[in-house]
Amino acid sequence: MTLNMNEKKSLEISMAYRGFTECESAFFNSKKYQELLNTLNDLSENLCIPLDSPDYDAAQILKLGKEIIQKHTDEKKLLIPGINRELLKFPTGQLTSASEYNRIIDESIQYRSVTEIPVSFDLESLNEQGNTYTHVPFADTISDIEYFRNLPIISSMITLSGSPTNLRICSYVHEMCHALNYRNKGYTNNQLYDEVLSIFLELVTAIDLNNTSLRDVRLLQRMFDMKRMALTKELYENQNINSLTVIDYNKYIISTLLAFQLFSIYLTKQTVRKEMDSDLNSIFNGDNTLEDILEKYEVTEENGVETFKKVASYVKRY
Repeated sequence: MTLNMNEKKSLEISMAYRGFTECESAFFNSKKYQELLNTLNDLSENLCIPLDSPDYDAAQILKLGKEIIQKHTDEKKLLIPGINRELLKFPTGQLTSASEYNRIIDESIQYRSVTEIPVSFDLESLNEQGNTYTHVPFADTISDIEYFRNLPIISSMITLSGSPTNLRICSYVHEMCHALNYRNKGYTNNQLYDEVLSIFLELVTAIDLNNTSLRDVRLLQRMFDMKRMALTKELYENQNINSLTVIDYNKYIISTLLAFQLFSIYLTKQTVRKEMDSDLNSIFNGDNTLEDILEKYEVTEENGVETFKKVASYVKRY
């Protein structure tokens, strides 16, 4: 995979902003990855799991999502940085260093609960997805990498689209988890791990809602997503194009494997659920990194493949 100059600069800024130091993995050259590809190839596109869910309005989705995120976190760990635009002073002259820009930002930061991030809904869309948007002040003004390295990650908006079912509650919890992760830059060193906790918590949401069909639908959706990404990734790599997209797909593939294994532990060992909540909070609070917790539970890409194969065998009963 070869990055052009623009891609290299974009990746460098993005990794500095998020606090990542690496974005590669030897897993994609391993026999275990080939086992994963074989499992994905055997996954029939005709598989369909009916979802047992009422329809909700936006207020109900927000209420239930907030209750779930609050269940798994301490109130003090829900605070994330936000910009007070009344305190944000735009420079009147030429600033000479990244540190001066960072000082202006730091003086305008005020903390708020993750549940206060504005949410925009499109509940009639056929495209089911969620996104967390970040506010990057002065992004068009300064290109100094140190500015982005020291800039707080400011989650400014969550968007949720798709049918107004339990799936939107899962998506909402997923996006709030991203915002909580980003309150601590470097919560993981590896960009490829950036979806692990969000996917894990969206699956935990199904347990909190006491909905087995929701859990199974979400598992299958993630598996289909991985299959599509693996096929597209191979095409892009063969043609040496869209290298940043390949990195993004690698992130979802690895994160899904690790999240599935974490969730399997959470699902089958009820005695450790409170401990895993505590571990989750230790990451949000900056006391531990994601890598610390993955090591604690022996969660690896290779073990994740074994869990993934079991999940694939399970969903085939449908």
